Amino acid sequence: MIQDFPNGTLHLAQSPGGIAETSQVWTDNPLALFACILSAVCLVLAIRPLLGVWHKIVRGTLYGRTHIEIERNLSMKRNLTMSVVLLAVPTVSVFARFSVFGKNILSSIGLLAGYFILRAIIYRLLRHRKTDKDTWTATRRCVLPTIVLISVMTLVTFALWFVFKWDEELMKTVFHIEIALCFLSGLRQIAEILGLDHSRFSTFLYLCALEILPLSVFSAATVFLQR
Repeated sequence: MIQDFPNGTLHLAQSPGGIAETSQVWTDNPLALFACILSAVCLVLAIRPLLGVWHKIVRGTLYGRTHIEIERNLSMKRNLTMSVVLLAVPTVSVFARFSVFGKNILSSIGLLAGYFILRAIIYRLLRHRKTDKDTWTATRRCVLPTIVLISVMTLVTFALWFVFKWDEELMKTVFHIEIALCFLSGLRQIAEILGLDHSRFSTFLYLCALEILPLSVFSAATVFLQR
């Protein structure tokens, strides 16, 4: 803006006031750029195994026993595992881009790894001898279809954001809601599977110890890191 110059002298400000600093592009980070490239490759590779098990994953949201059928079918079991591994890369990259869990990609990976390690330890310690092997395996691996659902919803939401450019804070909230809904659905499915071998009270106790406890620790750690 042009102003009058006292005594004919132009005085320049020491700092460029009124000019907003441009935020650093996310892909300027070499690690983030590598994650983007790897995500694209993994997304393409995930299409075939995902199509091979997708109908069972969707059916499993209505009938928890479907997960036992998946575990008894080696082909579907392999497709499910491959889908989770391949979709995890682009999904974690999107979460890191919007700081859904941690403030960067390493903290996001650390939080997710900590959740799965804690969950695995609890499952290892609490297996009941009266629980059928197939039932227990389906319960333990029921989180995998939940992860696939979260990944698909996350990537579809990201694609819509890429087109319409919604507010990023709004996107973070949307991601949190999607994750919460998927895990609530997963808890219902796990409760149905455990109910095949246990009473309602025992099922509730197992659900609290096996799933709600690690989820609570994960949620608390996420809130702490985002402060």
